[in-house]
Amino acid sequence: MILFRRYRFSLPLAVGLLVLGLIVISQFSGYNQHGLLETFKSAYHQGTGSFMSLSKHQITKNQLIFPYKFPVKKEGLKEYMQKNPKSFNSTELKKPSIVKAKYENINENDVKNNPITDELLKSNFKSHNMSVFHSSKNTNLDLTKCNNIAKTFDQTQINDPVNVQVSLNEMLTKILNQASTDPYLKELSPFFIDELELQLKYNVVDRFWYRLAGSSVWLEQYQVHFMISRILYSPKGTRNSPILSFTYAQIFDKNWKELVNSKLVVPTNNEKSMNDDDNEDSKIFFKTMSFPQVLNIPFWHDYDNIEGKYYGPEDPRLLLTKNSKGYEEPLIIFNAYHRKLSHFDDDVDDHVLMKTEFFRSMFMCWPWQTQSGKENTDGISNAEYDNRIYNKVVELKIKNLPRQKKQKNWTPFISIDQRSKNGFDKTINFIYRWANLEILKCDLIGDTGLCSFTYRLDNNLSPQAQIGPLRGGTQLMNVRSILNSRNDIDLDKIIPPNREVWIGFARAHLDDCGCGNNMYRPNLVIIVKDTVDVEIKELTDKPFKQSKDFYKISHISSSISFDIPIIGWDLMNPKKICVGSNVLIPNGISSWSIESFDQENSKDNWILNDYMTLSLSISDFTVHKIDVKGLLSQILNEKSLFYSPSSNNEKLLNQPTTKVVSDPEKDLSKSLNGYNNDNVVCALEGSTRFCEQYGKDEEKNYEDHSLFYEEELNEELETDIDKYEKQLELLNIEKQVENFPSNNKKKKSK
Repeated sequence: MILFRRYRFSLPLAVGLLVLGLIVISQFSGYNQHGLLETFKSAYHQGTGSFMSLSKHQITKNQLIFPYKFPVKKEGLKEYMQKNPKSFNSTELKKPSIVKAKYENINENDVKNNPITDELLKSNFKSHNMSVFHSSKNTNLDLTKCNNIAKTFDQTQINDPVNVQVSLNEMLTKILNQASTDPYLKELSPFFIDELELQLKYNVVDRFWYRLAGSSVWLEQYQVHFMISRILYSPKGTRNSPILSFTYAQIFDKNWKELVNSKLVVPTNNEKSMNDDDNEDSKIFFKTMSFPQVLNIPFWHDYDNIEGKYYGPEDPRLLLTKNSKGYEEPLIIFNAYHRKLSHFDDDVDDHVLMKTEFFRSMFMCWPWQTQSGKENTDGISNAEYDNRIYNKVVELKIKNLPRQKKQKNWTPFISIDQRSKNGFDKTINFIYRWANLEILKCDLIGDTGLCSFTYRLDNNLSPQAQIGPLRGGTQLMNVRSILNSRNDIDLDKIIPPNREVWIGFARAHLDDCGCGNNMYRPNLVIIVKDTVDVEIKELTDKPFKQSKDFYKISHISSSISFDIPIIGWDLMNPKKICVGSNVLIPNGISSWSIESFDQENSKDNWILNDYMTLSLSISDFTVHKIDVKGLLSQILNEKSLFYSPSSNNEKLLNQPTTKVVSDPEKDLSKSLNGYNNDNVVCALEGSTRFCEQYGKDEEKNYEDHSLFYEEELNEELETDIDKYEKQLELLNIEKQVENFPSNNKKKKSK
């Protein structure tokens, strides 16, 4: 289905575009480019996120943190560690201080400690409107009617974005020092080891190494933020063509101070006991994880074939799942290039041969769990790697479909209804496609990673069809999960039966829209699932009813700026905002907490204070976070989504009925509101208008940026680059001389 239709100029279209234009202009109020350019001067010269004040944002302490619900009391932890020397090696741990996470300020209304701090409550929030298109009316893809489904979320507020800092020099120096002893880093070191030593020597690592795509989750059991980010290496110094990526893990306290040299005691699988008797299933095994660290995520690679190859986990996204032992644990979703062997017949003889094929596929990784070897990523067993320990990964595969050459940008979310039925998460869901909405459900248990479509707006659409400009983004947060963080909320008075609602941020990728080659921006999305009994009529049997899930995008916004100014894609010319790509990408919802909820005194609207922390990347160069206040409050008071305090307003909920969905003659896209692409088209058109307006504003402001970057910074950096390149050239010549056949003969004769 075509998402953008071009209409001849008409008065209705002009009115519609005028409304969209006014909506777009509101996004630029409070927009300050000067502020970010000034803060980027330090980051640009010193490396990604490398600031003089970095130490103020770190706490270096050798501490071992046990989860709150660890089955041993605090006073018995030392004895427990002594009885389990394999899990708690005293030599490696170096006598840490032992901490058992505890909840503070627990009262009857707040049984779970959230990451809200006094600093957050006192933060300087400012209003930030969001332009949203709902699904309560059908527009039949008519852009002149977008104003009929447009509304403004005007109760949301934001504070200033904060860079979650990391010193690339410090991190890479540690990697260099560990590359000879750490098995995982040793495996990857041929890609970078010689160059890295020179890059650190001449202080030019920020020209070849980058950190981006940071996302985090709040580990309530440990009272820490668990963050992962993508570290990529590009020998050519181009961020969009790296040869290698790996995943860097950190933990932070409530105040977002990094805990350096701290360790978590986490539940894990135990491979040695997998073949034992059934009683082993009732045991919980633990291990220690030290932070910060590079996660040992396995992936296929070839040292001799790096041209045009992007090895390692890309676009990592993080969310929390509940395992069968009752613990919440992080799950990483990523895509990676990998190898598979398949059978084929060459028609020459009677033998069936093996053919090597390569794919970019979606994977899941459990950072707390392990596997031996990496046959599942390399396609075959390899004695060099078979006994090495990696993080557990599983490839995601769609049933009854051949493996596609490229899979990316699946958006994960968890069903709390399914969790309640099973006691833990057996499955995970994904938005496979936003336009012409498609939903996948995949196995979390076992190693199959099998997925099947549970909803398709258009059953005639080929799964191989192009995804469209709306894709990826953050994980989706389940509203029931957010409300469950308190015990003073009666969910049955808010959420209609048989309904689940998720909130997140997709991202729109628009080409040639008015600023550079392409623009990326977040789009707020709200997904609704209604479970309905459908009457099934068979030829021989009596009719029976079967539950079926119906999904729709109930609300979607046009591009959101969050008042975050952008630097240019070319880091050597950061003031050139509309040259190349203009990028602000939402990576993850770090936390979403309710500070107060006055359900008793809510009359026409629900009264609550909520705070969400969102992680983003600017120009694929940074890891930033920003706090959003009041978004849940705004959404809970949407009458088409939830009950209101004074009435059930069922007519406004637009829930499908058994009668309608059971009628084979009815076209649901016309019979029901929202089961179409109407609001998606309007949101993308609004995003295009945003891009056009942004480009016009940047043309006016271009000269204003010229004062914010000193030329000597570039000159000094170029001098260091020249020294590095000359030294690297000499090193390469020495290697070539060593590999001359005559030299090899001399070595053998010795």
